[in-house]
Amino acid sequence: MLLLQVLLTESLYSSVPEVKALVCYKSPSGKNFPIINPDTGEKITIEFDFNSASYPETAIIFKPCDPGGRPLKDQFFYSRNENILRNPEFEYLPVTVKDARYHFSGSFPDARAGIEFPFRTKWMFLITDSFDTTRVYATGYFYVVSDEASAGAAFVTESIYDAPLFPVDLSKALTMNIKLQLPDGFFQEYFEAVEVIENNKFYDGKYYPKNMRADSVLFRTTDGSNFEITIRGIRPGNSYRQIDITNQSKYQGDGAYATPDGVETSRFYFRGDKDNNGAMLLAPFNELTSDYITIRFRFTPPDDSQTGIYLNGSFNYWNPGGMIKMEKSGNRYEASLRLKRGVYDYQYVSASADAQKILSDPYVFEGNFFETDNIYTVLFYYKDQQNRGYSKIIKVLSVHNGK
Repeated sequence: MLLLQVLLTESLYSSVPEVKALVCYKSPSGKNFPIINPDTGEKITIEFDFNSASYPETAIIFKPCDPGGRPLKDQFFYSRNENILRNPEFEYLPVTVKDARYHFSGSFPDARAGIEFPFRTKWMFLITDSFDTTRVYATGYFYVVSDEASAGAAFVTESIYDAPLFPVDLSKALTMNIKLQLPDGFFQEYFEAVEVIENNKFYDGKYYPKNMRADSVLFRTTDGSNFEITIRGIRPGNSYRQIDITNQSKYQGDGAYATPDGVETSRFYFRGDKDNNGAMLLAPFNELTSDYITIRFRFTPPDDSQTGIYLNGSFNYWNPGGMIKMEKSGNRYEASLRLKRGVYDYQYVSASADAQKILSDPYVFEGNFFETDNIYTVLFYYKDQQNRGYSKIIKVLSVHNGK
């Protein structure tokens, strides 16, 4: 009888291992701001559920990257430590959770486990099979920074007149004026770039190299160590839509609609409520109600859209390449997502396919208001001549634009 019970239990879970509900954040905030300064004792936490028929045999590999997220190839950056956590311990999820069986949570750097982040740059982590590390189940990114420079930023409002825009609200934009002072011993020619990240859109940061030639960005030097950087054309957008599926009475089970009336419409002329700045806040893994349910999103555009309509949000990490294409059904567009109970921010996006990428525009459906309160994270990159010229993050700045 016991053997039969074990076999029945095993059959509920996938024989193909799968990572679900992956989050990475600065401890202990719980919000998805994966930026840390280890010099001040800060750590990142990685959490995920794991679906498999047997106890997981996994590894987590950490690799320093260039600003584009590509792992550095020079073996110099791997000579101190292999930075691999092999066979980490998992906890069992409650029996009420049917989509996964195990849960991992770990905070890093961890000297006892041999995990350290000596280079202040963008890092990738890969969750892999323990025996075959080329078998990758999931990946993610975080930033390790230093605080060696001085910087500040402020916004002014403007209108975009370079091209006629209608409705005129689409012309509303912000200009970010940034000042950077390099510390003593740093050289102007090695300052490399800034990266600007809106809210929690860490997979959609805008990278501006110092030698960039464009109307939207200007780098100026005021003396040997000071820079003034102007970035134009930043649309403030609208607060994100939000769904809280921790509400058991409102979202009782599979097939629930994202909103009470079942169909969402354009918010172009309506300011949204306060959001979580794009974060994904999941229910505690050990709660009996921290299960997964299927949510139905339905959207009716204001007119017959000539482009595709996509769903973009914290559930796909705001990754432009991972947006969910909605299927047309009459005058509506529909998509269903399997989500772990939690709170998610999201948008509806009008997008068209280019030869190389998807050109997306959330503003035509979501609106564009100067009053929207966004958090902009600014990262400053400098070529570290003492360590093979890698792109070192020497300063991070967090700026609000909201009124």
